[in-house]
Amino acid sequence: MTKHYVVIGIGNSPQCDDAVEPLAIRRAHERLSTVCRSVDFEENYSNGFHLLDLLIDRRKAIIVDSIATGTVPPGACHVIPLGPLDGPKYMEPCTLHGFTLLSMLELGKLVGCRMPEEVLVLGVEEGELVKPGKPPNGHLSASVEGVVVRIEEILDEWLSDNTRDEPAQTAKLN
Repeated sequence: MTKHYVVIGIGNSPQCDDAVEPLAIRRAHERLSTVCRSVDFEENYSNGFHLLDLLIDRRKAIIVDSIATGTVPPGACHVIPLGPLDGPKYMEPCTLHGFTLLSMLELGKLVGCRMPEEVLVLGVEEGELVKPGKPPNGHLSASVEGVVVRIEEILDEWLSDNTRDEPAQTAKLN
C-alpha cells in the first residue's frame, strides 16, 4: 500500500558531499518512522524516472538533493516549494540526475498518474563533490542534523493538517 507522504533523498553515498542526502534520509527514518506511519523514507540514486515511480499516488513529497547557488556556505538548507507544476522558473534548469523535476512531474500528469499536490525541495548547498569514497566534509556532516530537523518540522505541519484523515498521525513528532 502506498503511503500518503514520501521523503526522498537523492544522492550518492560514496560521493563525498553528495552523501549528505542519503544520510539525512536514513537518520530521519530512524527517528521518525515509528510516529510517521503514513510516510515513506526513500533513498534514490538514479535518474528522474525512478523518482517518478516514488511520487505516484502521494499527497505530498519532500525531495532532498544537493544544490549549488553559491550564495550561502556549504551545508545550508534551502526550502524551495513547488506548487502544482508552477514552481519557480529558476528550478527549470535544475536537473535531478538527468531530468528536470518540473518536467518529470508534468510527464507524470500527462500519462495519467496522480502526482503530489505539494512538493518541497530541500536543497542542501553543496561543497566538494569530486572525492569518491570520502565521507562528507565536516560542515556538511554537521548539516545532516539540520536537514533532519527541517524534515521533522515539515512532516509535523503536514500531519497536523490532516487530523480528519489520519488521526493516529497527529501527535507532535518531537
